[in-house]
Parts: sequence; structure tokens; C-alpha cells
Amino acid sequence: MKSLLVLVVLILCCAVAVFSQTETDLESWGLRGSVKKVESYETWFTGAENDRRQETRNISGIFNFDRTGNILESISFNNDGNGSYFERLVNYYDSDGKKNSTVKYVSGKTKPNKYFDSEPTENFYYSLMLKLKESLLNRTSYTYDKDGLIEESTINAKGDLIERKIFAHDTERKNKRFTIYNAENVIALDILTNYKNNGQIAEGIRIENGVEVVKFILYFDERNRIVKDEQFVLKPSINSPSIKEFVLDNRAIKKFNDHSAEMKWMFFDAIGTPISKLIIIDKNDDEISRDRFEYKLPSADDANSDSKIEWRFADREFQKYEYDKQGNWVKCTCFKQESLARPPYISSIYERNISYY
Repeated sequence: MKSLLVLVVLILCCAVAVFSQTETDLESWGLRGSVKKVESYETWFTGAENDRRQETRNISGIFNFDRTGNILESISFNNDGNGSYFERLVNYYDSDGKKNSTVKYVSGKTKPNKYFDSEPTENFYYSLMLKLKESLLNRTSYTYDKDGLIEESTINAKGDLIERKIFAHDTERKNKRFTIYNAENVIALDILTNYKNNGQIAEGIRIENGVEVVKFILYFDERNRIVKDEQFVLKPSINSPSIKEFVLDNRAIKKFNDHSAEMKWMFFDAIGTPISKLIIIDKNDDEISRDRFEYKLPSADDANSDSKIEWRFADREFQKYEYDKQGNWVKCTCFKQESLARPPYISSIYERNISYY
């Protein structure tokens, strides 16, 4: 159920971001300087903790920006097990910098075990397009009012509707509605949100295919960060099993320590018993660590089996960063540690080649 909680929060946050989006793509990415192009690479490692072996270094994407900081074109390279292919998105903007439309192309596939492991060259993408026969997949158009985006509509290459998203709010922006229509123009997802207490509390309901499935209450701090999230699900009533009612399913609480850049995210079940917690620490931008703990009884063979329920270390992940002269990270090395008694091991490396205007 924790995954459902996170999913609802992500969908709501994306909807809220679209309602009030004023950042450029560069700003939302946290990039500095006049970035022209970003090429991304991934390297994965396999094998035992003490015998890690590097797999092929693969290109994962390329992103071209205009001088105002918006993405003009993005190419992602993927492999679904049946072969490698690429997807290309081309964005079009009006004179005010608002995105008018996005056109998506998709290529054919290579052999199943073939990956895009080449360094980009001047003709790298053109040769791929010719070889893999890129074709139009869909087109998305955007509609705005004076306050921002109000509709996204996506059609396929034949002009048939695939999906339509509507972003609506009242004049005081206290009530918001995010609706997704399917190809039959029938509501597939509806999220209704009501903001109270000067925007510090958001109460909402998630409706799928006409059925209310989840209710949620989000609490924000003065910096508009979510500090508490309560999720309610439909369950049969104790007194009348034939009647369903919303009952608390889980709760998440975030605590921030801005001085040390530490954030704790704790998950609880319906009766308030801790499930797990995350501790994320940002150390001078050069290293970010995430420790996960589980709240459980000692195992049967534990020498201290009579002790109380306690937090137990589950695993640790941390990333070390390297930066260019503009202050943008160009290499992120990821490590994982599954026991405090064993040293951490490398899991992956992400690299970015960044060019500037």
C-alpha cells in the first residue's frame, strides 16, 4: 500500500505543478548556465558484492535546449527485452515561450541483445533514424487560459483521440480538478482537491472509472513541502459489511532539518504502528545518502529475542557527484549497502556530457 500512497502523491504533485508551472525546463532540471545539449549515459554493474563487473556503458538519452531554457528535442534510448529502439519528442513553442504541441516519433527495433553503446557522432542519430525507420507515433496539443495550462489532448498518427487531460480550478483556486479521458472520451481518472487553511491542507479524492477508490489529506509547511500524507481506502463497514466506507489505511510523515539538509520520511499503518522510515541526507551537494529502516520484532534466533520491537537497518544507498565548471553534475556514482557489517558496493554510474551556448 505504500506504493499506492507514493503514486497518489506523485500524480497530485504533477497536477499541481502543471497548474502553476512557470519554470523553464532548465530550471526544473536544476541546470545552471546556458545549456545547449545534455547527453546521458548509464553504466550498470553485476556480480557479487566483492566482485563487481562493469556492463556495457549505454547511451540513454539526449536533450536539446533553446536559448530560453526549454527543451526543443529529446531522444530516449530503450530496450524492452525484444530489442533496442529510440523515442524522439519534438516540442513547439509560441512567441511567449508556451508549449503549443509535442510530436512523438518511435523507431523500429534492433536485435534483442543489441544496445546503443556507441559514443554520439555528428551522424549518429541520422543513421539510426534511417536504419530503424522512425515513424510518427502521436501528437499532443496544449491549451491555456490566462492562468496557465487547462488542457492536453493527444491523438495518434491517424488523428484518433488517445487521451485528454483537463486541469480546472475555481476563481479563488481553492478547488482544483485533474481529469483524464480515455480514447472513448470517457473519464478514466478524476482527482478532486480542495485547499483549506490558506493552502496548507489539501483534501482530495481519486476516482477511477466512476468509482471512488482513495481519499487523501495532504499537509504542507510554509515552504509548500508535504509534511504529512494520510490515505483512506474503501472497506466494508464493521457494522454493515454490505456498505463500504473510507477508513484510514496508512500515514506518512516527513520531517525536515534544513540546517543539516536531513529529511525523514516515516510510514505508519492504520492503527499507528510504524512500518518503515527513510532518512535522506544531502552532504554539501557532493554526496546524498538514503538509509532505510524497518520496524519489526527480533527474529526467533536473535539472542535478544525478548527485547521490544525496534528499528532495524534494512539497506543504504548513496550517490557521489562530480561537477563541471558551471556547477552541473556530470557524473553520479551510486553505491548500495545491505548490511552494516559489510562494505558498500557500486551499483551504477550515470554520466552527462553537457555543452553550452
